[in-house]
Amino acid sequence: MAGAPYAAAVIACMDGRFREAVDYFVDETFGTKNVDVLFVPGASLPLVIGERAAANLWDGLQLAYDKHAVRRVIILEHEDCGKYAAQGIKARNAAEDRANHQSVARKAEALLRERFPGVVVEASYLTLAFVAEVGRKRARRSA
Repeated sequence: MAGAPYAAAVIACMDGRFREAVDYFVDETFGTKNVDVLFVPGASLPLVIGERAAANLWDGLQLAYDKHAVRRVIILEHEDCGKYAAQGIKARNAAEDRANHQSVARKAEALLRERFPGVVVEASYLTLAFVAEVGRKRARRSA
């Protein structure tokens, strides 16, 4: 490994509505430190359901662990995820949606800790309101 260890690996959904919010989160949390960001439909959901996309995600996380000395993984789940709906994980309201994501993230955290001992795993849930706030903050900064 060349250079300092990376600050973290971030697992996020590929949903373009949340891309700016993910970038903002990474910038605000880590500043100029190196971070591996892994985008996959459903964020941590593929790890839990064992879907085909999980293999690529595991490969990326293994690389981050081995080559970049990542010892912190952050899962960024988000509101209104199409992957959850496609898997039949429905929510009647925002609270149920958040609870569904938190349940999946907890399962993913356990899998990550089992596979990568000593890694700190954290999860956050991004909302569409947060996306709007990030847009307003970035607009003010560039004005």
